[in-house]
Amino acid sequence: MRTDADMALERKASWLELFWDLIFVAVLAELSHYIVHHFDGFNGIFSFMLLFVPVWWIWNGITFYNERYEVNNVRHRVITVVTMIPIAGMAYSIHDALGEMAATFAICNIVARLMLAYLWMSACRTPLERQLSTHFSIGLAVSSGLFIASIFVNPEYRIWLWALASIADLSSPLFSLHVQAKLPKISTSHLPERFGLLIIITLGETVMSSIKGLTELKHLSWLTAVIAIESLLITFLIWWLYIDHVMYRIFKPKIFYALSWCYLHLPLSIAIIALSAGISIITTTFYTGAVAHVPIHMQWILVLFASATLLTIILLNKVSESHPHNDGIVDFHHIAERDLILYKVYGIAFIVLAVLLFNKYLAPVYLLLIIAIGLFIPVAQGLHAWVKGHTANVEEQADQPLL
Repeated sequence: MRTDADMALERKASWLELFWDLIFVAVLAELSHYIVHHFDGFNGIFSFMLLFVPVWWIWNGITFYNERYEVNNVRHRVITVVTMIPIAGMAYSIHDALGEMAATFAICNIVARLMLAYLWMSACRTPLERQLSTHFSIGLAVSSGLFIASIFVNPEYRIWLWALASIADLSSPLFSLHVQAKLPKISTSHLPERFGLLIIITLGETVMSSIKGLTELKHLSWLTAVIAIESLLITFLIWWLYIDHVMYRIFKPKIFYALSWCYLHLPLSIAIIALSAGISIITTTFYTGAVAHVPIHMQWILVLFASATLLTIILLNKVSESHPHNDGIVDFHHIAERDLILYKVYGIAFIVLAVLLFNKYLAPVYLLLIIAIGLFIPVAQGLHAWVKGHTANVEEQADQPLL
């Protein structure tokens, strides 16, 4: 088992991990396409989550395995590449995974889970490691059994079996907290980089959705151009918030905080993709043909996921802390924790109140502007701290005597 954190070693993502992420680029592209075509309220969003969670959990399982056991040898390379095959099958079947391709999606899910369980069980060497691997493997076995059963039941029951499988996956590590607390510490350099790369890939899909929406329009008017710029601005603001407010902090020392930090990336990823899908629909539908009113239910779906993005970053702030190593990079780490969270609450409040007051009149361009302003409020706080810190540094250097 790796002991990078206990030895105070900074660890970067390996080239194999970066190659492994490529298959998830394809999966996220298919998932983004799926939610755009099923963005019809609760049922469509729920079905998207049923497909997203199993894929995210496999990525999470491999990432944690590499955090604990990654070695640069032939066996690990071969197993990693072979594991990409069932994930490719999942990407292939996502477009109709709740219909005729359900068996294909379920079988590929099962194969990927069995390979992940094999990795964990074959790596453990000590009794503590064996306990940890057993906890994970039991969860994977239960979820695999539910996916097997789903192949033979009616579609209306299949959805609930898949939901139970996701619950089994997500809950299994929670029973191993006492074991993980006795194991070497989780790296505060490698693991955040891995999750950060996943969020970057997710944001990349939002950019692709915006561009694809433009290419599907027959005529590009100034209105659609402004909407496209607003959608890119929203993506940029989410990136800014994530980098400064999440990546330039580290999760608190206890294993509970580390796992909570990782788990919170699940709703964050869902919120970003769903928000992007809603924006893509606004860009490509008749709403952009004139200064048309966006249906109220669509407005509130976008409000929900924009607010969920900010709320999840707030929770990530609660389970993380500032680190002296980054003080020279981001000066606003000196901002009080309360203020760091408060401005995100202001952003949520602005979005909700603006839509509540003006929902009868909101055209796409104004709705996206409201969301952008709400995201910009906490960004503006950080910008103020940056400028203030930079000015203080310049004045300090000016006061120093010349040699």
